[in-house]
Amino acid sequence: MEQGETKRRLLFSLLTLLIIFLFLESTVRGIHLYYPLFEDKISLSIDHPQFHHWHVPNASGTSVAATGEFHVPIRTNSHGMPGKERSLLKPDGIYRIALLGDSFVEGFATKEEDSISVLLENLLNKSSTKKHEVLNFGSSTFSPSLEYYLLLNLAQKFQPDMVILLFHVTDVRDDWKYEKSKVLDRDGNAMGIDGTSRKSIPYQILEKSAFMRTVVQKTKKLLRQRQLDVGQVPDLTESYFAMFKDSYTRSDQMAWDLTKSYLNRIKNWSDAAGVPFLLTVIPVGPQVEPVLKNTKGKLLFPKDWQDLKSTKMQDILRDWSIEVSGNFLDLLPHAKAFKRTNPEETLFYPLDQHFTATGNKVAATAIYKMISQK
Repeated sequence: MEQGETKRRLLFSLLTLLIIFLFLESTVRGIHLYYPLFEDKISLSIDHPQFHHWHVPNASGTSVAATGEFHVPIRTNSHGMPGKERSLLKPDGIYRIALLGDSFVEGFATKEEDSISVLLENLLNKSSTKKHEVLNFGSSTFSPSLEYYLLLNLAQKFQPDMVILLFHVTDVRDDWKYEKSKVLDRDGNAMGIDGTSRKSIPYQILEKSAFMRTVVQKTKKLLRQRQLDVGQVPDLTESYFAMFKDSYTRSDQMAWDLTKSYLNRIKNWSDAAGVPFLLTVIPVGPQVEPVLKNTKGKLLFPKDWQDLKSTKMQDILRDWSIEVSGNFLDLLPHAKAFKRTNPEETLFYPLDQHFTATGNKVAATAIYKMISQK
């Protein structure tokens, strides 16, 4: 009798929790339609067994900033690439460029026509009799490890004539995070970064929940803000805020070494394929424009980023390029030069810190000038 009563109470409690959760979920989704509560593009994202995650093929949706600074349409083709359809077989007379990178390349924050890939393709085709295709292989939170496995398993099938990788400040931290999901074959050789493993059905459901995404993103933001308030900057294995600190720890250096190992693999693949490789470095907003505070007066970055003069990230990557005899492009001088002559223009969204359409244009123009000289 008591056992039956206990089961009924447990069932009642579970049903109550489910009803509360469904109410919160519907409420958050309703509010989010008019007032963004979280960064939203997850409907176009799918787990991938070789390069962790990719886009749902032939899909369309909306890219929304948690800051409310942009709300733009986004689409994918049959290969899951952002943008229009591309044939796997390269047409005769076409010069193909594979563009690798994270959300800056993906076009997360701007309309498709204002993305770096489209702008670069237009610049090349306007100035040359040769037909160019700039293929967008960007995806949010990608880093050199995922870009390497994407190159091996997808991008190379398009027979690119050139590979360009746009490096972002978050890449080192992300590489370290993804390495935990690396898959090895029986001989111990790396096969990829598996994003499909160790996810239970309840976890997958919660991962798609608007309510849970809001809670998780708000919690992460709160914890990050507390670190900034007390001047605490963790290692690069935990946060990209450590990128420009004066001296690196052993953990910082290990994280950098891992990222460089993947850059080496991409460079080696390009050399073996006889394909030029260009490493391009995206500046962070505080290197170019004054840092604003958010609507509650909180700092968005560590205090030493408020007037960021350090070029430590760029210097490390430039040294790596020299060491491997690679091609290197630092977008920072180009961004600063543009800002000096166009002080009223904004290259980065003040709160979100992705490139605006203007920032994408500056980047595409600099890349165009660089590769046109080759």
